[in-house]
Amino acid sequence: MRKSWCFVGLSVIVAVAVATLTSRSEAREKAAVELRLAQTVEDSLMRQKLEHAQQLLSALSLGDFDRMGEHARELQRISLEARWSQPHSPSYAEYGDDFRSALDRIVAAAEKQNIDGAALNYVQVVLTCVQCHKVVREGEQTAHAADLGDFGLLQQALQSAGD
Repeated sequence: MRKSWCFVGLSVIVAVAVATLTSRSEAREKAAVELRLAQTVEDSLMRQKLEHAQQLLSALSLGDFDRMGEHARELQRISLEARWSQPHSPSYAEYGDDFRSALDRIVAAAEKQNIDGAALNYVQVVLTCVQCHKVVREGEQTAHAADLGDFGLLQQALQSAGD
């Protein structure tokens, strides 16, 4: 009789352990699926941004002001859509604001048919992308340890061109 109670007790312990491990495994699997889904969405948005950035460069090269505005606005839309899935940090938010601001200036330059202003702001868009991706890849501290002297000079030139 005592052996059967020990067996029942041991069976309950094993059942609880198996249920716990199964639950944890399912939770890990669910988290992995959610992470893959988020990464797929993020990859898709980044591919869209790259496509529109390439089309914007093409429009700049051809002097097609209508397409410049179109692709700049699409980049803004995608940038706003992507905000939910990205790491939220002060730098990320600042780069996003700079990115969209440069795109605003491209739209304004395209409306004025100012190819030089649009081109200069396209350079700002590209540099902002590079710096933001650097922060995402390397982390806040590492990315900001680098000297941004040339980037700062460009920002000054952009501000002068906008005046």
